[in-house]
Amino acid sequence: MDFTYNIDPAGNASTLSTNEIIASQASSNTFVSNLTFSFPTGLVGPVDGNLASNQTTLAVTNLALATPWQPGSALWLIWSITNATGSGQGYGIKNLLFAAGATNDVILPTVTPPTLGGVSYSSSGGLSFSFTNTPGATGEFSVFGTTNLTIPFSQWNVSGFSD
Repeated sequence: MDFTYNIDPAGNASTLSTNEIIASQASSNTFVSNLTFSFPTGLVGPVDGNLASNQTTLAVTNLALATPWQPGSALWLIWSITNATGSGQGYGIKNLLFAAGATNDVILPTVTPPTLGGVSYSSSGGLSFSFTNTPGATGEFSVFGTTNLTIPFSQWNVSGFSD
């Protein structure tokens, strides 16, 4: 899957054709190899995208755009599947973080994973636990639960959250 971007000066896609949006190598698009990836080969079928083995982390920091992104214009971020056989259909992008600034003054916060602690279980009270995070860090933590691990995650219940 190739990643490109395109600056639309009018800010309404009036300068982008369908071929430019779909075709990753359109002459008006700028290719970014650090955000391009290949799909696994072999057996094709459903996989659990929440498993670390089925995830890929990609990052680009302080990417200077080939064309200035002016106020009122639009920046198109384009991932295009380049495999004509259809391999890779249905893939998704999760946890996308995007930040932009006029200069390199954009400082992204360091994300510290929460720590699970205080885990205990009793037959009368059930399972209890707590989360801790870096002091001063902000974020929301959600706890999902189910009694049937085979059902889709979308059917799990929100058991609690903290922010």
